[in-house]
Amino acid sequence: MTRCLHTWSRSDPRWIGVVFAAVLLAGLLSMLSCSDAKRPDVRAERDDVFEQLSFEVDTSLLGDTVRLEGIEFRVPRGWKRVEPMILRAIRQAAGRDTSRHRLFPEAAHAHSNGSVFVASRFPNANRADVSFSSWAITVGEAYRVARAGMELKEAWLSLGGIEALQLYSGDQKTVHFKLLLNAGVPLSLDYTVPTSAWEGEVHGVESSLGSIRRLPATDEEVRE
Repeated sequence: MTRCLHTWSRSDPRWIGVVFAAVLLAGLLSMLSCSDAKRPDVRAERDDVFEQLSFEVDTSLLGDTVRLEGIEFRVPRGWKRVEPMILRAIRQAAGRDTSRHRLFPEAAHAHSNGSVFVASRFPNANRADVSFSSWAITVGEAYRVARAGMELKEAWLSLGGIEALQLYSGDQKTVHFKLLLNAGVPLSLDYTVPTSAWEGEVHGVESSLGSIRRLPATDEEVRE
């Protein structure tokens, strides 16, 4: 694989597919670490930990619409749907995880500046006997074990009436937002932006987050 990375052109779709697979493994499967944020009182099954939050939405900064598990949102403008072969590469990378928190990527978009968005389901989630907050904590704990020592900011939010756990991390190379959403099947929305491009993309990402809403039961889903 290392040899291929040295010989392929950056415009070669195979090279892009490998980059996306690497982003998925590094960004989606092991993002969490220690956080001093307030966590829900699981024993009391509390709902008041979810802070009502709304992002200012500039529709001129939004692009494609995605619908999954009764949730609708729009990706930032200029983030284009990836080719099927790239989505397959992302799914193959995710398939290496055999844990109960395995992700199945449903949609992926990318910008020419290196920004990446991936929307995934948690197909193995069994939440019949637990609240969303209890389930989200177990997911967070699994990620923290995988990424011990990585700094992370965490917030429990209500976006458009949808319960969500927001995780933010950043370093000299990338800024990353992950949202765990309380959908029909829990969803993970991941936005990864190079630090050098963040200033130009931050309002688009915020507008995308602000576009999240719950659909009427009759609306059809848009998957790739």
